[in-house]
Amino acid sequence: MRWVIVSIEKGLGDKEYDPPTDPVVLDQNGCEYVPHVLGIMAGQELEVRNSDNTTHNVNGITKKNEPFNFSQPAKTKPKKLELPEVERFYTKCDVHNWMGCYIEVFDHPFFAVSDKTGDYEIQNVPPGKYTLKFWHESFGEKTMEVEVSGPGSTAEANVEFDAAE
Repeated sequence: MRWVIVSIEKGLGDKEYDPPTDPVVLDQNGCEYVPHVLGIMAGQELEVRNSDNTTHNVNGITKKNEPFNFSQPAKTKPKKLELPEVERFYTKCDVHNWMGCYIEVFDHPFFAVSDKTGDYEIQNVPPGKYTLKFWHESFGEKTMEVEVSGPGSTAEANVEFDAAE
């Protein structure tokens, strides 16, 4: 299933992680937010672009981070935002009501978003036992336990969402 955010929910302890210096890009292209779901680390820069030939309005409906709501004319300079607090929130375009996306802010780098085939990969997870969280906008949340046995090892973790849930 596409657009599932997969992340480590428990098991990392109190270690602090520095955010990457490269920004995460959210583009408005074809009157859609691309990507539709994204993960970002707290303190990492979010770069909002408008590749369309029309004006958009970017309205981030946050609870913990500073809310943002700005107009972005066609093909203008990207807007750079910082999201210092951990949360998941919806972002919409007030001009085009069908445009929306989900952004989840993490305090660690161990997350991924599934692709169109449902595949994902969380890299460089240290050895340990973890609780993984799987979240989808329509089907909610599931968790499962997983163990990474040693450096360089891999673990497979998959869940199925039931449309009736």
